[in-house]
Amino acid sequence: TYVQLIQETTPAVRGLAQSFGLEYIPGSWMDAVQISKGTSSVINGYEAITGQINIEYLKPHTQSPIAVNLMLNKELHAEANITGGWMIPLPNDPMLGSMATSVLAHYQEGAFPMDDNHDGVLDMPLNRNLNILNRWRYKNDNYTFMFLVRGLHDERHGGQRPTHHSKMANDQWQMTDPYLIDLRTDRIDGFMKNGIVFDEESGMSLGIIAAGSYHDQDNRYGQTTWRASQANAYLNAIFQNTWTDDASTTHGRSSELSHKLSAGVSINYDQYWETLSPLTLSPSHPLTLDRRELTPGIFAEYTLTHGDKLSLTA
Repeated sequence: TYVQLIQETTPAVRGLAQSFGLEYIPGSWMDAVQISKGTSSVINGYEAITGQINIEYLKPHTQSPIAVNLMLNKELHAEANITGGWMIPLPNDPMLGSMATSVLAHYQEGAFPMDDNHDGVLDMPLNRNLNILNRWRYKNDNYTFMFLVRGLHDERHGGQRPTHHSKMANDQWQMTDPYLIDLRTDRIDGFMKNGIVFDEESGMSLGIIAAGSYHDQDNRYGQTTWRASQANAYLNAIFQNTWTDDASTTHGRSSELSHKLSAGVSINYDQYWETLSPLTLSPSHPLTLDRRELTPGIFAEYTLTHGDKLSLTA
């Protein structure tokens, strides 16, 4: 619960999206998974209490122009992944830099009902998931810009189904008022990153990250409905500088102290709209659980390293 799940150091799996976690990020899209055990860097926010998992997507300037991955298993669960990244031609001027874009697409469907124990309840929910991502990257000598946007539609249907019901003792099929579970999710998210390098030799730089998402959930459990939406906005500005002490030689081996200082400000905003209509309440008077969370912050982090033997972070 307290592990922070982020995508390229921006908010990803949190709030309403936490129920299904990394299922919303197809494995074929991943370029790397970075894991921190214990309290992680303060740069990415205050939510990494017990650890952090950061997902890095395929990069448009390094991934294959086209890649197709298809899967079909014995339960007739089908999955298709298509990814591609391309360089955008620019005038042959070093000052203009380079530009690249990529598209990552994922579709999966499990439309074959499974009830191997014949109890009238689906063993696995029927599901349909469509996930599309587009990213742009621009870079010149001292400036890097990245923009990413993703859209997701997810459906899951479980419980008792008229097509999979129990047999009565007289061999007559009967299904009255089945208990159905229907989950529908629509989500859009994205981020924009700006990086400016003031001094490449010392690593002095400024990074500005803006991210946002809108998550809409419409769930039904029997005769109980739960509708919820979450809007999130995130802004992070980071100044970073590194420097190294003069190298010294001890017992024939050189050693040096390296310093890294990161400091900045951040703000995270969440707005939740949530209504619950259980059987015990009148449908015209649902339980409303709207709330708002605003978290501004200021942070600084200093790291001291001595070769590859010692690292201290404050």
